[in-house]
Amino acid sequence: MPKNNLNLYIASSLLLFLLFSVFFPLAASAHVGIPNQLVPCGLGDRPDCEVCHLYALAHNLMDFMLWALAAPLLVVALIAGGVVWLTSAGSEEKVALGRRILFSAIIGFLIAFAAWVIVNTILNTLVFQNPFYGGPWSDYSFCRFAPFGEVGVIPPPPPTTECQELERMARETPVRPSTELNTLINCAFSKIPASLLSRGNIATVDSVALCNTTKGDGRCNTRPINEGGVCHHSPNSCHYYGEAVDFNAPSDSLESQLNAELRRIAGECNFGLVYFENNHTHVSTRSCGR
Repeated sequence: MPKNNLNLYIASSLLLFLLFSVFFPLAASAHVGIPNQLVPCGLGDRPDCEVCHLYALAHNLMDFMLWALAAPLLVVALIAGGVVWLTSAGSEEKVALGRRILFSAIIGFLIAFAAWVIVNTILNTLVFQNPFYGGPWSDYSFCRFAPFGEVGVIPPPPPTTECQELERMARETPVRPSTELNTLINCAFSKIPASLLSRGNIATVDSVALCNTTKGDGRCNTRPINEGGVCHHSPNSCHYYGEAVDFNAPSDSLESQLNAELRRIAGECNFGLVYFENNHTHVSTRSCGR
């Protein structure tokens, strides 16, 4: 064999080795391989065919064409091209034929293989997941979860924790100030001037909705803030029922005077419990009384 032909054959072998070194690991990561059966349903003891089995069939056909057909044909073509080339005995025609067989085989397999690898790499880079299952796009096991038919057992939804359920209740059915409390507040506003009773600085239900749902019983960290929790009132406070309000004066120096005025109108405005708490006056409805 002429030296230049030998060099070209060695270069081709190295190129082939490089292609296999690059693409086979990528294919392994894409979870591909020769399927055990092409048709996933309707034969023997296999399950009845559903529409979702089309996904499994398409996946099996792609794997079969790539691994059961393209790969063996590549090996056969390489062997044939190599034999023709090595036995050319200096014939330029046979060398050219062997060269064409080798390069055609490599390019054909490269196109078939690269198409899969390129698509898989792009979709994985974009973090694309199967829309029905959420797993890798090339994983056809999602078929048993597809909406077109039930092949396997659909797993139950993940169990919700108690806190998740309480948070849902807090969002969907929030506690609001009662009609009695709103009447009480309006009465206080009508009896006490804004210079003594701040209209925009009152507190009814807890600002943390979950505290109103649990009544501050400690579940899901619904303890008072001074105990390391997230709630602004003591356990079972009337605030959690929408039956209490904290009134504030415009300044701290007026809080005692406001407390006295609120006590003065307690009977007229149908107050329940009235007491001073640090820097505000707590008033509850008679229905709650705490």
